[in-house]
Amino acid sequence: MNEHEPSIKIDRAVAKARVRVSSFINARRRSKGRISTSDLTPSQKRIKTKATALFNRAIKKDSANHEQNTWFSVTFVPHNSGKPYCLRVPRLGLKAIAAATLLLVAAACFANGRAYYLRERLGEASRSLEDVSEKNKSLNEREKDYEKRLKKAQKEYNEDLKFYERKAGELEGKIQDLERTKDDIYNLLSQKTDGNLNVSTGDLLGGGASLMSMGGPGESSLDSVTLDSAYSLIENRVRTEADEYASLYQKAAEVKRYVDSKPSIWPVRGIVTSEVGSRPNPFGGSGTENHSGLDISCPTGTPVKAAGSGVVTFAGFANNGYGNLVIIDHGYGIVTMYGHNSEVKVSAGQRVDKGDIIAKSGSTGRSTGPHVHYEVRVNGAITNPRRYL
Repeated sequence: MNEHEPSIKIDRAVAKARVRVSSFINARRRSKGRISTSDLTPSQKRIKTKATALFNRAIKKDSANHEQNTWFSVTFVPHNSGKPYCLRVPRLGLKAIAAATLLLVAAACFANGRAYYLRERLGEASRSLEDVSEKNKSLNEREKDYEKRLKKAQKEYNEDLKFYERKAGELEGKIQDLERTKDDIYNLLSQKTDGNLNVSTGDLLGGGASLMSMGGPGESSLDSVTLDSAYSLIENRVRTEADEYASLYQKAAEVKRYVDSKPSIWPVRGIVTSEVGSRPNPFGGSGTENHSGLDISCPTGTPVKAAGSGVVTFAGFANNGYGNLVIIDHGYGIVTMYGHNSEVKVSAGQRVDKGDIIAKSGSTGRSTGPHVHYEVRVNGAITNPRRYL
């Protein structure tokens, strides 16, 4: 016999009793009357009593079955003679524990997988970081090397720049000196003297050498030489030009000295009453005399000017008929004499320039009237002053 058959029969009997009771109650409700024990027949009362007993018995059994189905018992039996221990665990709690365990296991698996993934990514990132660090280190070393090389190149460039700036300054100074020398030469040559002297720079240089000529045979192009050789080339050219200018300046200064010393201006303005050479005796008689200069008539006190630059060798009264006389040595063997002055304005040894006032005209000495006796001698020989005027 199956151990579950009594339970099945009881369940069926309870179900039939419930059906009958429910049918009876519904019939009474439809008749709108209250059910009373007195209304029941003896047969119905027995059915009710039996149904009630069966119902209570079924409820108790359901409660027991429910209690047995919602709990689990775990008995722990010791190996010694100790008392066994029973642990009761609710079914719902066991399910919750199982679910929680599954969730924990799933979470642990997910966390483990995630951690593994993160470790891999972290490893890759670490390796990438190491590579970047190595590259950065290499770049830093290269950058430091470039900085050193750049500083060295910058230092060399600055030194070269200072050197060539200094050299350029020296060249500029030399060129400025040349320009000043050139201006001095032009000033010397452009000064008006007597208007009859025509001197060219070509004549002074001896054959028309050009000034500041940077060309010529054998000259190298600056584009095909180094900066040092270019500087040396320019420096040599400047030095050559400086020497040429120095020579030209000396020649120009010599020409200027000659022009200034040349007795080329009239000592006074007036009428020439007697020329150089033979003339009748101005003091009467039938004889003639050799006249050594020009007699220029002018009022007494007229300023007498030096015909050229030079040094006064005599200034005073002469007993040879010249009266108050001034003699000037102009160099180059040229000497001028100014006689018959009423007053002398210079002294012996004094340096005079062309046009300076040296005396005042008069009629002292062997003279017939106020005038200036102007005489020129070259290397001691009497020379007609008109040759220079």
